[in-house]
Amino acid sequence: MRKHDDALHKSTIAAENPGDPVSAFGKLMEIVKILRSPSGCPWDREQTVESLLPNILEETYEAIDAVRLNDTMNLSEELGDLFLLITMISYIVEQTESIPVAATINAISDKLVRRHPHVFGNSAADSAEEVLEIWNSVKTKVENRSEKNSVLDSLPLSLPPLERSYLMQKRAAKYGFDWPDSIGYSKRYMKRLMNSGRL
Repeated sequence: MRKHDDALHKSTIAAENPGDPVSAFGKLMEIVKILRSPSGCPWDREQTVESLLPNILEETYEAIDAVRLNDTMNLSEELGDLFLLITMISYIVEQTESIPVAATINAISDKLVRRHPHVFGNSAADSAEEVLEIWNSVKTKVENRSEKNSVLDSLPLSLPPLERSYLMQKRAAKYGFDWPDSIGYSKRYMKRLMNSGRL
């Protein structure tokens, strides 16, 4: 019997209520710990945060495909793969940076409560727009996050170029920087060139 067999058995018992997400996550966490242990899997032990980044992208796009294709069964599997990757990476961070997985989970829980004072506090919000205003206000006034110089500053630098371009245009359009169609853009661009004396 290998060293981790008993631990795996215990982790299976820990998830005796398969309908309970807390119990299910506890089982997953225990399995990840076993895989990363000295008696676990050589491949899993070799992984780093950086080595798993391509997997996150691939599994995310596979989950997106499942949503767009309305493939519910496949979506469940792809979300499971994402759960695994996030759990694995969180545990690697715990091992290498001494940031416990529990601290990571508690941090996002605290952030959700903090940024939803209309649910967990005394604020009020009747629309999605008002919620976004509260969200941004909490970020700057409560969390002391400096306001961005541009609405484009928060776009991830690692986005693929076409996707980054699309999101830049989408954000700019929210602030009125948009054209109804490509013809409207061409006319305005030509008019601007003519007024500048470059034509």
